[in-house]
Amino acid sequence: MAAEPVVVSLHIDAPPDVVFDCFCDPAALDTWMGDRAELDPRPGGSFAVDIDEMAVRGEFTVVERPTRLVFSWGCAGTDGTPGASTVEVTLTEDRGGTELTLVHRDLPLSEISTHTTGWNRFLPRLAAVASDPTTRFGALVDAFAGNPDITPPEDVFARGRKFGSNALKVNNKIFAMLRQDRLVVKLPGERVEALVGTGHGERMVSGGGRVMSEWLVLDKASGEDWTALAREACEFVAREA
Repeated sequence: MAAEPVVVSLHIDAPPDVVFDCFCDPAALDTWMGDRAELDPRPGGSFAVDIDEMAVRGEFTVVERPTRLVFSWGCAGTDGTPGASTVEVTLTEDRGGTELTLVHRDLPLSEISTHTTGWNRFLPRLAAVASDPTTRFGALVDAFAGNPDITPPEDVFARGRKFGSNALKVNNKIFAMLRQDRLVVKLPGERVEALVGTGHGERMVSGGGRVMSEWLVLDKASGEDWTALAREACEFVAREA
């Protein structure tokens, strides 16, 4: 007999698209839940993750980026057979981040306690991973995948290495990078001035102390969309080439 659903909600200091991708990218999912994942995030695509020697198997039924995911769920060898229950994840923009609500339905009564404990264990880990600037920058890099004019970073997670080693480039010119966990983009001077004037960031200063009027260092608390800013920067730098 199915019991009342497990419901868990929490706020995450990252935008919905980043949180969404943490459920759909196998490498990202492995960082907060499970040991190995194989995911095909489209309706009818497989959802498979191994968690603490349990093989969770199901399939995606709803994939509405970046607001809603539904996938079936079940473990062989338990009271819940593969794909027997349903997980629904809803993501809503909230205070510059995301309000996540997860509802796990159709679990047998014997599995309620285990899954309540599990989701309350794993979702705070998700919150920590998604709010990490490198995760957010990784999602930004993925947004440009497949564009032949874009050169991806040598290392998205590079910290304290040579300048531009984690930069996105268009026609071999940098337009966006992560520097000291802050997004840096190249934009027209007047656009940078406007963003600085409204408290969204500051102009970048070179190692020699020169203020770089076309480079914005986005404030960590800014609610600006990273991907939208990066696309704007890409178009600007491409026109300069």
